Order: sequence, then structure tokens, then C-alpha cells
Amino acid sequence: MSNGSLDKIIFTEENKNTLGWKKMFDIVLGVAQGIHYLHEGCNMQILHFDIKPHNILLDENFNPKISNFGLAKLYSVDDCIISLIAARGTIRYIAPELNVNRLADHASQIYFPSWIYDKLDQGEDLELGDVFDDEKVMVKKMIITTFCCIQLLPSDPSMSKV
Repeated sequence: MSNGSLDKIIFTEENKNTLGWKKMFDIVLGVAQGIHYLHEGCNMQILHFDIKPHNILLDENFNPKISNFGLAKLYSVDDCIISLIAARGTIRYIAPELNVNRLADHASQIYFPSWIYDKLDQGEDLELGDVFDDEKVMVKKMIITTFCCIQLLPSDPSMSKV
């Protein structure tokens, strides 16, 4: 893919400003649509188990493509309960939805999504950097979409609703 992986764009200083918020929103939506297709659009459910920026490839127009299906598992569409007990994924990478410590003593130990959720729930503004007023609604939608994707109850909401 001509623009490499998403991590090279969002985690390196020289590329950090390559994408605007609108394009990031399009990428978020594209990844959600890809996951929805894997979960509900195939004859068998495909659960990826390693969705992260390193495994999102970007084409010449920055359209996202989910890659690296090495940890993926096939499940019948009739399977509505799937065990998440066994750890899967990249070494040293813990999926946010499985790394909860709401009772942490230090701010650095707090589950980051919970911290963001609490700020939104209390009506506090998030420090979003270079976000124009007309982009704030879109960025807030991205944050809410992210919460939907990492919540612990896999059926509420479904990826089609996300």
C-alpha cells in the first residue's frame, strides 16, 4: 500500500500533520466498516484479534485496509458467545478493552479511555490540539465511536450501529 501503515503517520513527528481531522474521520469510518464486514458480511465471522495502527494499511488516497490476519479466527455466524480469556495479539500490546485499572493510585496507571470518558461525561473540554470549531463535533464523534469499539459487551452496540 503506497502510504504504508497508519502507525507511520500518527506516531512519527514528521508525518503527524499529514492527515487532517476529516481524513482521520474517514479512516476511522473505513476501519469500522472493515470490521463490520469481517464480523457480519462474510459467510463465517472473522475475528481479527490484532487491530492496531500497525495493521491498518493506507492506499494512495489514504483509504484504510485491514491487514495481518495471522491471529484471526473463523467462527460460525451462529456463534454469539466467543471466549476472550486467552491472550491474543502483539507482544507488549494490550488491547485497551482488556487493560482496565479504574482504581489506580497514579494518573499514569488509569485506563486512558476511562479518563477520556470521565472528562466527556463531566462536560469538560478535551485538549484536542489543532482542532477548529467546525471540526470539534466530528472529533467528538470519533471519540464516541472509539468507545463503542472497545467496550466490554460485544453486542452493545453491534459494529453495524458503530
